[in-house]
Amino acid sequence: MRDLSTISTALRAAETGHLVIGTLHTTDAVRTINRVIDIFPASQQHQISQQLAETLEAGLSQTLLNRISGGRIGAFEILLANDAVRNVIREDKNQELYSQMQLGAQQGMRTLDDSLAELVEKYVITLAEVLPRCVHPEQLRKMFETPSGKDRLLSGARKY
Repeated sequence: MRDLSTISTALRAAETGHLVIGTLHTTDAVRTINRVIDIFPASQQHQISQQLAETLEAGLSQTLLNRISGGRIGAFEILLANDAVRNVIREDKNQELYSQMQLGAQQGMRTLDDSLAELVEKYVITLAEVLPRCVHPEQLRKMFETPSGKDRLLSGARKY
């Protein structure tokens, strides 16, 4: 979905009960939500936030990374539109979506940073490969610079 006309048509179709699966070139779910809303004129953005909050079921973001052993692997972010997520979008507080994904982990939500950290822990990809792509690089770097983080890396090296 690259333009206002396409996104507008997709929202109208979703409002009438059609399953709409679209792609957008963004780096994470929060930026995807923001891009959908921001493509509309400022005078329509509140209304679009309302429509999106009512019609969105899920958002999936993927990024491909180079494996240590060669080839590529995907890291995924999953945003599920539960009541809290819908309220955040409806109230134009999209900066809170990341924390909603963290809180919704038991429901199947997952942040991109969590997915990236797991791949580093399993020695599938390097920390250097991950840092430019994560949402909070300093937090991820600190996680692996602590003594317990280094222990996790070493135990991951033995397992894989």
